[in-house]
Amino acid sequence: MRSSQDGNCLRVNMIAALCNQQLVAPFTVEGFCNRSVFEIWLETCLIPRLRSG
Repeated sequence: MRSSQDGNCLRVNMIAALCNQQLVAPFTVEGFCNRSVFEIWLETCLIPRLRSG
C-alpha cells in the first residue's frame, strides 16, 4: 500500500488471468474493485488477448 498526501494508505488491487503458470493481462486499480472495474478489465485487457479455438 502506498501513502497518500494526507498520510492515509491507498488501496491498490490487481486483477490478472493465470494461464500455464503465467500471469496474463495484469491490471491494477487504486481503490476498490467492483463490477465496473472488472468489466473494463475484461473488455480492454483479457478479451483482446484470448485466441479463438
